[in-house]
Amino acid sequence: MQEESKIFKEFGFIDDYSRWDDIINERVNRFYTLYRVHPNILLASGATFDRIDAFLRLHPENLAYSGEGEAPDFDGFSTFIGEDYTLEFCLDADQRENYFILVFDETPDFDGEAEPETEEEEPKFSYRIAG
Repeated sequence: MQEESKIFKEFGFIDDYSRWDDIINERVNRFYTLYRVHPNILLASGATFDRIDAFLRLHPENLAYSGEGEAPDFDGFSTFIGEDYTLEFCLDADQRENYFILVFDETPDFDGEAEPETEEEEPKFSYRIAG
């Protein structure tokens, strides 16, 4: 009999986009307190990601480019890096704007793949929370 992977969830709400990163980090810390493991996925609506991206364009100082050569123009990011965790940002069309779900999934499945699908030429931007 195959053992099921562990999945934990915690919901959050962004009420002030000038503090979006602090809000997510606070919820991650709460998640860790509850489950003793950090989440590895953040699910949110396209509208929520658009609002985060808009704020990032005004304050890009914590963005990191992990591709080769000079960084291209910023066109969104896919990971959020905390002090001792990394979250993959994933679109969830069923989520309401400003809400998000933190998920720990021992064996995440990204449309049948073990890793999120990325294009070879797609820039890889991460957001690193200020420590």
